[in-house]
Amino acid sequence: MNEDRPGQDQIGGPRGEPTRGQVPPGLTSRLGISRLGDPEMGAGLDAIVRFQHHRTVLPAANRIPWRLSLLVLVVAKCNSQTASVGTLHLLMWGLRGRTPRALLQAWLTGVSPADLISSRMDPQLETTIRLAAAEQLVELTATGRVHLLERGKELAALIDAESSLLAAEKEALSSIRPLNDRSIAMRMGGALDGT
Repeated sequence: MNEDRPGQDQIGGPRGEPTRGQVPPGLTSRLGISRLGDPEMGAGLDAIVRFQHHRTVLPAANRIPWRLSLLVLVVAKCNSQTASVGTLHLLMWGLRGRTPRALLQAWLTGVSPADLISSRMDPQLETTIRLAAAEQLVELTATGRVHLLERGKELAALIDAESSLLAAEKEALSSIRPLNDRSIAMRMGGALDGT
């Protein structure tokens, strides 16, 4: 092992730098590039490419189980367990973190004025709906509304039964009732797309 760089094998020249053809598994490689489109450009150019493992925490809003659970919970709390895509965009965006949740609650409880410009979109909603439909949790109706299916109702009941699951989201949804397309659109200052 190279004592200066823990976790890297000693390879290459006398100082441990990689040389052409020697690649520590998954770490570093020196590449000889002879051409980059132009025969003269890049002749003899060497580049060092380093591969390192980085531990990156994936935000909850990007985790598929969280998104599917939240979608099911939101649709379950809506009147008739059905919601328009426009309403879901706003609600899913508003429940993805503290700041958007505070804004959503302020707009829908009347603490802060809202209008169509305030409306937000959840860029991952379409994918979430498709995944939930593939899991037979929801269906997208011919009119473009998302309706909770039996499996989705069962999952929503399990989430509701466990008070620690999605606690902040449940509290926020409770504070902005009633959850129907017309009421939400009126409190947002007009119609939402898809309502």
